[in-house]
Amino acid sequence: MARWRRSPEKERDELWEFSLLATIGVVLVLLVAFLMLLEISVKDPEYRWILFLLLLVIAGLILIYMVFPRQARGLEYVYQEPEVSGSVGKVDTEATNYARALEGNPYSQMMVLKELREVALRRIMLNRHFSRVEAKALASSAKDLKQVVQDPDIIWLLASDFDYEYGVDNLSSRMGREMVANFTNIYLSLLRKVEDLR
Repeated sequence: MARWRRSPEKERDELWEFSLLATIGVVLVLLVAFLMLLEISVKDPEYRWILFLLLLVIAGLILIYMVFPRQARGLEYVYQEPEVSGSVGKVDTEATNYARALEGNPYSQMMVLKELREVALRRIMLNRHFSRVEAKALASSAKDLKQVVQDPDIIWLLASDFDYEYGVDNLSSRMGREMVANFTNIYLSLLRKVEDLR
Protein backbone atom coordinates (compact mmCIF):
# COMPACT_ATOMS: atom_id res chain seq x y z
CA MET A 1 0.00 0.00 0.00
CA ALA A 2 1.41 3.39 -1.02
CA ARG A 3 1.95 5.87 1.79
CA TRP A 4 2.69 9.56 1.55
CA ARG A 5 6.05 10.52 2.97
CA ARG A 6 6.95 14.01 4.01
CA SER A 7 10.03 15.56 2.56
CA PRO A 8 13.03 16.17 4.90
CA GLU A 9 12.81 19.93 4.21
CA LYS A 10 9.18 20.01 5.38
CA GLU A 11 10.01 18.02 8.50
CA ARG A 12 12.91 20.39 9.22
CA ASP A 13 10.63 23.44 8.78
CA GLU A 14 7.98 21.94 11.07
CA LEU A 15 10.62 21.15 13.71
CA TRP A 16 11.97 24.71 13.49
CA GLU A 17 8.44 26.15 13.87
CA PHE A 18 7.78 23.92 16.88
CA SER A 19 11.07 24.89 18.52
CA LEU A 20 10.31 28.57 17.86
CA LEU A 21 6.86 28.26 19.45
CA ALA A 22 8.34 26.39 22.41
CA THR A 23 10.97 29.11 22.87
CA ILE A 24 8.33 31.86 22.70
CA GLY A 25 6.28 29.96 25.29
CA VAL A 26 9.26 29.59 27.62
CA VAL A 27 10.15 33.30 27.25
CA LEU A 28 6.56 34.34 28.04
CA VAL A 29 6.41 32.04 31.09
CA LEU A 30 9.74 33.43 32.36
CA LEU A 31 8.47 36.96 31.72
CA VAL A 32 5.36 36.34 33.80
CA ALA A 33 7.47 34.72 36.54
CA PHE A 34 9.85 37.70 36.56
CA LEU A 35 6.88 40.08 36.70
CA MET A 36 5.53 38.27 39.75
CA LEU A 37 8.99 38.36 41.39
CA LEU A 38 9.27 42.01 40.44
CA GLU A 39 5.90 42.75 42.04
CA ILE A 40 6.98 41.03 45.23
CA SER A 41 10.58 42.25 45.49
CA VAL A 42 10.44 45.84 44.26
CA LYS A 43 8.19 48.14 46.26
CA ASP A 44 9.02 51.43 44.53
CA PRO A 45 6.63 51.90 41.55
CA GLU A 46 9.21 53.84 39.49
CA TYR A 47 11.83 51.10 39.71
CA ARG A 48 9.17 48.48 39.11
CA TRP A 49 8.07 50.28 35.91
CA ILE A 50 11.68 50.63 34.65
CA LEU A 51 12.44 46.98 35.38
CA PHE A 52 9.17 45.96 33.70
CA LEU A 53 10.14 47.86 30.51
CA LEU A 54 13.64 46.40 30.68
CA LEU A 55 12.21 42.87 30.88
CA LEU A 56 9.93 43.57 27.92
CA VAL A 57 12.87 44.85 25.87
CA ILE A 58 15.00 41.78 26.75
CA ALA A 59 12.11 39.42 25.89
CA GLY A 60 11.53 41.28 22.62
CA LEU A 61 15.22 41.05 21.67
CA ILE A 62 15.25 37.31 22.41
CA LEU A 63 12.17 36.78 20.22
CA ILE A 64 13.60 38.91 17.41
CA TYR A 65 16.83 36.92 17.57
CA MET A 66 14.86 33.65 17.31
CA VAL A 67 12.63 34.79 14.44
CA PHE A 68 15.14 36.77 12.38
CA PRO A 69 16.35 34.71 9.36
CA ARG A 70 19.96 33.65 9.49
CA GLN A 71 22.15 34.33 6.49
CA ALA A 72 25.06 32.18 5.58
CA ARG A 73 28.01 34.36 4.66
CA GLY A 74 29.65 33.80 1.31
CA LEU A 75 26.67 31.93 -0.18
CA GLU A 76 24.80 33.39 -3.11
CA TYR A 77 21.55 32.31 -4.66
CA VAL A 78 22.15 31.05 -8.18
CA TYR A 79 19.21 30.48 -10.52
CA GLN A 80 19.46 27.17 -12.31
CA GLU A 81 17.39 26.31 -15.35
CA PRO A 82 15.27 23.21 -14.78
CA GLU A 83 16.64 20.25 -16.68
CA VAL A 84 14.32 18.86 -19.32
CA SER A 85 13.82 15.18 -18.81
CA GLY A 86 11.96 12.81 -21.07
CA SER A 87 10.85 13.43 -24.61
CA VAL A 88 10.91 16.75 -26.43
CA GLY A 89 7.53 18.43 -26.89
CA LYS A 90 5.51 18.29 -30.10
CA VAL A 91 6.03 21.98 -30.86
CA ASP A 92 9.83 21.63 -30.56
CA THR A 93 9.78 18.56 -32.79
CA GLU A 94 7.74 20.33 -35.46
CA ALA A 95 9.93 23.44 -35.31
CA THR A 96 13.00 21.23 -35.77
CA ASN A 97 11.32 19.44 -38.69
CA TYR A 98 10.55 22.77 -40.41
CA ALA A 99 14.08 24.05 -39.90
CA ARG A 100 15.61 20.84 -41.29
CA ALA A 101 13.15 20.77 -44.20
CA LEU A 102 14.17 24.29 -45.22
CA GLU A 103 17.82 23.22 -44.96
CA GLY A 104 17.17 20.44 -47.50
CA ASN A 105 16.62 17.34 -45.36
CA PRO A 106 14.37 15.03 -47.47
CA TYR A 107 12.83 13.18 -44.51
CA SER A 108 11.87 16.45 -42.79
CA GLN A 109 10.47 17.77 -46.07
CA MET A 110 8.30 14.67 -46.36
CA MET A 111 7.01 15.09 -42.77
CA VAL A 112 6.28 18.79 -43.30
CA LEU A 113 4.36 18.11 -46.52
CA LYS A 114 2.35 15.39 -44.77
CA GLU A 115 1.48 17.88 -42.03
CA LEU A 116 0.44 20.48 -44.61
CA ARG A 117 -1.68 17.85 -46.38
CA GLU A 118 -3.40 17.13 -43.06
CA VAL A 119 -4.15 20.85 -42.61
CA ALA A 120 -5.57 21.05 -46.15
CA LEU A 121 -7.72 18.00 -45.50
CA ARG A 122 -9.09 19.57 -42.31
CA ARG A 123 -9.91 22.79 -44.13
CA ILE A 124 -11.84 20.87 -46.78
CA MET A 125 -13.68 18.97 -44.03
CA LEU A 126 -14.68 22.23 -42.32
CA ASN A 127 -15.54 24.18 -45.47
CA ARG A 128 -17.46 21.37 -47.21
CA HIS A 129 -18.88 19.75 -44.05
CA PHE A 130 -17.28 16.40 -44.88
CA SER A 131 -16.59 13.68 -42.36
CA ARG A 132 -13.04 12.40 -41.94
CA VAL A 133 -13.89 9.25 -43.91
CA GLU A 134 -15.38 11.29 -46.78
CA ALA A 135 -12.37 13.60 -46.90
CA LYS A 136 -9.94 10.64 -46.95
CA ALA A 137 -11.95 8.97 -49.72
CA LEU A 138 -11.93 12.23 -51.68
CA ALA A 139 -8.14 12.57 -51.33
CA SER A 140 -7.64 9.04 -52.63
CA SER A 141 -9.54 9.75 -55.88
CA ALA A 142 -7.95 12.35 -58.16
CA LYS A 143 -11.12 12.48 -60.34
CA ASP A 144 -13.40 13.31 -57.39
CA LEU A 145 -10.80 15.70 -56.00
CA LYS A 146 -10.85 17.78 -59.21
CA GLN A 147 -14.59 18.39 -58.76
CA VAL A 148 -14.08 19.84 -55.26
CA VAL A 149 -10.66 21.51 -55.59
CA GLN A 150 -9.69 23.31 -58.79
CA ASP A 151 -6.08 24.12 -57.94
CA PRO A 152 -3.67 21.51 -59.42
CA ASP A 153 -1.06 22.13 -56.69
CA ILE A 154 -3.58 21.41 -53.90
CA ILE A 155 -4.70 18.32 -55.81
CA TRP A 156 -1.04 17.23 -55.99
CA LEU A 157 -0.64 17.87 -52.23
CA LEU A 158 -3.74 15.85 -51.32
CA ALA A 159 -3.29 13.00 -53.80
CA SER A 160 0.48 12.45 -53.55
CA ASP A 161 2.01 9.51 -51.78
CA PHE A 162 4.93 11.29 -50.13
CA ASP A 163 6.48 8.03 -48.90
CA TYR A 164 6.83 7.10 -52.57
CA GLU A 165 7.74 10.63 -53.75
CA TYR A 166 10.56 10.81 -51.21
CA GLY A 167 11.62 7.20 -51.71
CA VAL A 168 15.27 6.44 -52.46
CA ASP A 169 14.62 5.69 -56.15
CA ASN A 170 12.73 8.93 -56.78
CA LEU A 171 15.15 11.13 -54.85
CA SER A 172 18.04 9.85 -56.91
CA SER A 173 16.32 11.02 -60.12
CA ARG A 174 16.70 14.53 -61.55
CA MET A 175 13.10 15.45 -60.66
CA GLY A 176 13.59 14.20 -57.12
CA ARG A 177 16.71 16.31 -56.66
CA GLU A 178 14.88 19.37 -58.04
CA MET A 179 11.97 18.72 -55.68
CA VAL A 180 14.34 18.71 -52.69
CA ALA A 181 16.30 21.74 -53.92
CA ASN A 182 13.16 23.83 -54.67
CA PHE A 183 11.31 22.75 -51.53
CA THR A 184 11.19 26.22 -49.95
CA ASN A 185 9.45 27.79 -52.97
CA ILE A 186 7.12 24.81 -53.41
CA TYR A 187 6.22 24.74 -49.73
CA LEU A 188 5.58 28.49 -49.38
CA SER A 189 3.39 28.46 -52.50
CA LEU A 190 1.42 25.47 -51.19
CA LEU A 191 1.10 27.07 -47.76
CA ARG A 192 -0.44 30.23 -49.24
CA LYS A 193 -2.86 28.15 -51.31
CA VAL A 194 -3.89 26.04 -48.31
CA GLU A 195 -4.52 29.21 -46.29
CA ASP A 196 -6.74 30.54 -49.10
CA LEU A 197 -8.58 27.24 -49.46
CA ARG A 198 -12.38 27.69 -49.46
